[in-house]
Amino acid sequence: MRKYYFISIIFLSLTYQISPQEIKLQQFEYPTLQQIYDLNTPSEGDFLLSTRTRQIWDATSSIWENDSLVEYSYNELNLPDTLLYHKWRNGIVWGNDGGRTYIYNQNNKISVINDYTSSWYNNARYRYLYNGINLYRRVLDFNSGGGSWYEAGRSTYQWNYQNYITMLMHEYRHQQYGWWCCGYKYEYIYDSNNILLGIIEHDGDYCFSWYLYKQKLYTYDANGNNIEYLGQNWNSADSIWINDFLNLYEYNNNNSLIGTIYQNWDTDSLEWKNVWRESYSYTTQNHLKTILKETWSAEFKWENYSYREISYDDFENWIEDVTQLWDSTSWLNYFRYLATWDEPVTVKEDKTIVNNYHLYQNYPNPFNPSTTINYQIPKISFVTIKIYDVLGNEIATLVNEEKPTGSYEVDFDGSELTSGIYFYQLKAGNFVETKKMILMK
Repeated sequence: MRKYYFISIIFLSLTYQISPQEIKLQQFEYPTLQQIYDLNTPSEGDFLLSTRTRQIWDATSSIWENDSLVEYSYNELNLPDTLLYHKWRNGIVWGNDGGRTYIYNQNNKISVINDYTSSWYNNARYRYLYNGINLYRRVLDFNSGGGSWYEAGRSTYQWNYQNYITMLMHEYRHQQYGWWCCGYKYEYIYDSNNILLGIIEHDGDYCFSWYLYKQKLYTYDANGNNIEYLGQNWNSADSIWINDFLNLYEYNNNNSLIGTIYQNWDTDSLEWKNVWRESYSYTTQNHLKTILKETWSAEFKWENYSYREISYDDFENWIEDVTQLWDSTSWLNYFRYLATWDEPVTVKEDKTIVNNYHLYQNYPNPFNPSTTINYQIPKISFVTIKIYDVLGNEIATLVNEEKPTGSYEVDFDGSELTSGIYFYQLKAGNFVETKKMILMK
């Protein structure tokens, strides 16, 4: 079985597994999140994130203490496959805290995300449906118990002829009556060059209609950098937009973000008031190195608040991200993230040359009700292939005989089984390999 990896519990950006249009959506929706805070990507150049640990500073003992982790694995294409969440229990052991699995379609786009509780109960899933290259619907399902699923929410997307997103509408199902209710809706406004100028947000009005809620407006410099991000709220009584917040961005000659100022609108003075600002520095390879955050007070002006410093290995992968807080005289440790990286696995799919043992991923996966398992052996061997459930119980034996050198395939019929995660294992001589497959009915 492919080994699993430990990383910290933190929201993981899904931009690597959805359409380019949704990536654009996320970049403009949260510009600083993408440019500054996105240290969560599982891929950095030619490496894959293998471990990430979150620790909290214990000032009394002057040591870092474990807090939370995630067990993370990849499939043969080096795409995220399984996450197992953990929390540090009683200062001595990692306890299960839930999990998530990712399923991809034949185009290697995300197809299904399954969420699990700490007892590995599949309580929620997200299904992604595509129209050509575009994502046109995302459906949230909840498990009501006993394997009974119901649609709890759905998101629908629209695109222009140049494949830029123009609308995202989310609806949720009324729990009592079952009808679909208005949740939120985003409309995306572009100029003639498809540069995003604004996003108009609508909220649901008593379930059945939309009303104006917020808008976000973007301004760019000559290099295409977002230099202003203005948020406004809709005043229905006066039918006008009211200022809410303003982000101002500054860039260096490499078009890297070096400063952000966040301001709130003061309705009494009708002026922008400083709230906080951040300053960013970079390594010689243009990787984010430090983040200094300051807060504003009318009496003391800008005051230190937090400081982050990020370190990198010789391959330019980040390995430590430390956050400190200012106590009015000095910086004190607060928490940190630690990471290690592995090179991606390279799998040669040429099955005509058999020079090693190999068990391939079943296809299709997920499947209903049957799937095909391919394997190869480099010399005459006694071969067994067995199916197991998540508890390790043997479900079926597909192969149990001596085989000559060659490549083989065997079919598995899961029509008598319930939906869920199963494992298939190849044993040939001293070689053993196990893979996961998902039955979805």
